[in-house]
Parts: sequence; structure tokens; C-alpha cells
Amino acid sequence: MYIATVNTTHYMAAKICLEAGKAVLCEKPLTMNLVQARELFALAQEKKLLLMEAIWMRFLPAWREAKRRIDAGEIGRVLTVQTSLDIYCGFDEQSRLYNMEKGGGALLDLGVYALHAAMYILGNGYCGIQAVGRLSPTGSDAYTAVTLTYPDGAVAVTTCGMDCRGGEKVARILGENGSVTLPNIVSPDHYILRVDGKAEEVVRLPFEQGFLFEVEEFVSLLRTEKTRSEIAPPEATLAVMGAIDESLKKLSIQH
Repeated sequence: MYIATVNTTHYMAAKICLEAGKAVLCEKPLTMNLVQARELFALAQEKKLLLMEAIWMRFLPAWREAKRRIDAGEIGRVLTVQTSLDIYCGFDEQSRLYNMEKGGGALLDLGVYALHAAMYILGNGYCGIQAVGRLSPTGSDAYTAVTLTYPDGAVAVTTCGMDCRGGEKVARILGENGSVTLPNIVSPDHYILRVDGKAEEVVRLPFEQGFLFEVEEFVSLLRTEKTRSEIAPPEATLAVMGAIDESLKKLSIQH
């Protein structure tokens, strides 16, 4: 089953499907909070079913190839990851983006991508988190900046916003010896590799329809009777949901 309903209904829809013995591919954010996400993954494990968050950027060729080269050490130790997803959405109190009863807010709609991107590179084991932002008239977060710190000194700075124009959709991974830039964080068809002493590389890879790659992974897992994806494992979703929970708490937002 593929769930693409409004955010606040993901948990119950996924639970009903899992209880009925169906594998589930559920749109981001998987749930509204970490407690709900843990419950769904526990239920999927109990039922021996595949449950995967549809966070398509993790499956895109540009992201996967860039990560492969970063993991191979081509830019040296990663020191900083900067991810931004700022898309102007005019204020409308009835819009799901601003309506708290519909799970509104920048973090749950856009920040989930920025946080997944940062953790895709640095991992889930951050040791510190800070969040600042501003609220819309309905009380949802209109703009949020989240900083994650890691035990080895690496830092991720993520931003997501709906109320300002001219924002970016970029990811920058900065290392000791070079950097990787993905000019479009959610639908990249290329990445730029810069390494000290070498010519800049612009590597183009297919994007096509973004859903294609996550669906191919999901179908492949079903055919081989696997119940977890190593590209978007449960631990990644849980880490991102935990970071969103902590960030919303720091902003004094309760859904």
C-alpha cells in the first residue's frame, strides 16, 4: 500500500494497512512524532512486513553517487553539512501547510528533507541539537533552523522555510580537502565535486520522475521478501522524527 494522505492521517492509515497484512510505503513524514513512528516499525516487525518512509531523495542517483564518493574519502573528513529547503508559500490559514490540525509547519513538510539529507551524509548519531525559528499566525513554524552536532566535531546546519522569497534548495557537504554541492536538494540531476588541486567536476545523473527510484527499491525488497531498506532504514526515519520532535519542543510547538 502507498499512503499519500495528509500528514496527520499517516499513522492511522499505515497502522490499518499493517494490521491487514499489507506492506506499506508511506509519504514523509512517516508520522507526526517519534512515538507513533516507533509503534509502526514495531508493528511491522511483529507482522514481518516491509514499512518504508517515502523519502525519495535518498534513492536518487545523484545523491547515491555523491555519497559513495564522499564515503570513499574524496573530500576528506566531512566537517560541515549545510542543507536548505526554502519554498515560499503565501499564508493561508486553511492550507495544510499552516493549519495545525492538518499537521502544518515547515519542519514536517520541508525540514524532513533537509534533516534526512544531513543524516544521510553524517549518520544518525548526533549528540546535540539546537533549533530556532519563527511562527506563523496559526502557530505553525514558518521558518526553522536546526543545528546538529556530532561526537567527532562535525556540524550539520539545516534550514526550512515557507514565508520568505529567494530561498535555496541546496545541499553543501564541506570536507577537509574539498566539497560536494547538490544545487537541488530534493530533485538533483547533477552534483558538483571540488577537490583541492583538481579541476571541478560536474557529474550529471538521471532524475526522470523522482518517485521511480524509491518505488523500484520498494518493489525489489518485496520481491526478495526483505522487510527493511538499507537506503532508507527505520533507524534513519526514527532519528529524523526524533530531531523534529526536539526542534518543535524548542519552538514550543505541540501538534
